[in-house]
Parts: sequence; C-alpha cells; structure tokens
Amino acid sequence: IKRNSFMEEITFEMFMNWLDGFFVQSAVEGILAIILVLIVTLFCWKIAKKIIRKHLVNKNLDIILNITKIVIWTFGILIATRQIKALQDLALVLFSSSGVVVVVLGLSAQETMSNIISGVMIAWNKPFEIGDYIRCVDNNAEGYVHKIELRYTILRTFENHLFVVPNSTLNTSVIENYTMAEKQCVFFDVGISYESDLERAIEIIRDIALAHPLFYDARTKEDIENGVEPVTVRVQALADFSVNLRAVLWVESFNQRGSYLSDLRKAVKLQFDKEGIEIPYPYQNTIIHTKEK
Repeated sequence: IKRNSFMEEITFEMFMNWLDGFFVQSAVEGILAIILVLIVTLFCWKIAKKIIRKHLVNKNLDIILNITKIVIWTFGILIATRQIKALQDLALVLFSSSGVVVVVLGLSAQETMSNIISGVMIAWNKPFEIGDYIRCVDNNAEGYVHKIELRYTILRTFENHLFVVPNSTLNTSVIENYTMAEKQCVFFDVGISYESDLERAIEIIRDIALAHPLFYDARTKEDIENGVEPVTVRVQALADFSVNLRAVLWVESFNQRGSYLSDLRKAVKLQFDKEGIEIPYPYQNTIIHTKEK
C-alpha cells in the first residue's frame, strides 16, 4: 500500500511539474489567474453594456455594443494568454517583428479597417438610423436602413431587395435622408384643359386635400394670423395641352406620402369627372387631302 501511495505521489508530482511548464508561474496560479481575468473581463463587459444602454438612446446601438464587446474581450484574452509561456513567447516574436506585421496587415486590411472606422463614425454621428429611408446620391442606392454592421450597411427597397453598401462609401457620400425631418412636404401635380373652370378645379383640390386624415397643417401662428391658406394651389405652367396646377401639401412623416398622394389622385380624378373638368392628354388630328381627278 505504501509503495502504491509513493508511486501515486511521484506520478502526480511529475504531472504537476509537466503542467507547470506551460505557465509563467505555477499551474495552479496560472489557471486561477486566467479564470480571474476572464471573470473580470465578463464583469467589465456587463457593466459597459448597462452604461451604454442607459445613456445612449440610439437606434444604431447594436454596432456600438459590438465594438465595445470586441475591444473589452480582446484586451481580456490578451492579458489572460500572457500567463501561458508558449503564447507569451509568440507575443514577443510578434512584437519584435511588429514593423513588418503592421505594414503587411495595414496593406491587406486597409479597406476593411476603413469600413469599420466608417461604421463607428456612422454610429457616433448618426446621419441615419435603422428604419430611416435614405438615398446615396453618388451611386443612387436607396431604401430603408435594415441593418448597420461594422463593415457594411444593408438597405431594403420597397420591392424587398437588399443593397449591401460598404460603410466607407456611405461615410464619404452625400446622403439624402427622407425620414429625418419631422414633417414632409409633398407636391400634387395635375393638368386641366384650357376650357375647364380653373377656379373650381383649384377649389376641388384644396377641399379634398384638407379633408384627408393624413393632411398636416404646417402653418405657424403668424401664418394663421395673416390668413395664409393651409393648402396652396398654384398655376405651375401654361403647357401645350394643359394648364398645370401644383398643390403644396404637408404630412407628418415620410411613410405617409405615398398613401396621401394616391388617395388624392383618385379622389380628384373622380370629382373632376363629375363636374366636367377635363384632364387632357396629347392627341393629334390627322388631315388627309385627296386629289380630285
């Protein structure tokens, strides 16, 4: 029994000596240090996440959380791996040749880093947020902002097509944000014939626009006191075939524009038909001359 116990002690001691060779300090101290570092890292991440969610009211919150998580866990893992001899030696080799490594990585990942930095700038400056409808003027890509990742932003069109646009492109382009404004101006254009009653046509457009539930009265108190009309209808042009009218209207949000204009076109067309107001279209009269024999 004593001999077996002695052999077990020797075997355990050899195993511990072998295991100690992997760590900078002893195996027990190294393992405890790694566990402690990972616990502290997890605690720091949870605290940072709570602080970000509490103090940042931002639809682009996911990208900020992802960046913070990557940074915290990268530092935590780097500190933890310093307890392992093999990884520590590897770190020394990398640091000793850091000039070459930086140049190689910089050249190979230049575009990726540019996109990531641009993603951070978009999340910080907030030229647009998830759910906004935007148009990139330079490449004519447009749609609702579906998702903002570290390297790219996904736009969803009305047809449910997806544009994947690099963040560096969006960060350096002129962006037209249709959703950012609190109220939206829309133009309703229609043409009537020269023989139709112009004043009655203007009155019909104004009455139908005002009666719609999506109409938004954008007048200031000063405008109301000065008797400014809530709906302005002007003669836009005296064209070849028609008198072109334009109504300047307002809605509360970008998403209401389409429904409002569609309902307005239908209602105006039906009312014009009832009252004999013609919406003209181009046509030609063909005159045929025949020679008399």
